Amino acid sequence: MLKIKLFSLVAIPFLFLSSYTSYAGDKYTITGAVENVSYNNSPTWPCYIAVDGEDDGKGGRRNYFHAANNTSICGLAERAKILNYRVKIYAEVDTGANIVYQIEFANTQSKYWDRASR
Repeated sequence: MLKIKLFSLVAIPFLFLSSYTSYAGDKYTITGAVENVSYNNSPTWPCYIAVDGEDDGKGGRRNYFHAANNTSICGLAERAKILNYRVKIYAEVDTGANIVYQIEFANTQSKYWDRASR
């Protein structure tokens, strides 16, 4: 009886904690058209990118704004929007924000990624 109580005291809180923390750090991809690139006056997050497309089925955020921490990612997204190219973004959830760490043109696979954030 003592072993069961001890197990439940240790295991149940761990299960709740693991299900909560698995959301942060989740990675997903979205392929689609760039709907908007919104610039921000911040060196940390210079722009936000909205992609209208299909997610990978792993909880991707379709039509949400994704923070980009590098101006090169913003530039490639802006070019894709102007040229009406489809893009594929690789993003991850980090403390409630959706952060783009790699972006590429979907048809040519020309890409930019920020190695520092990986």
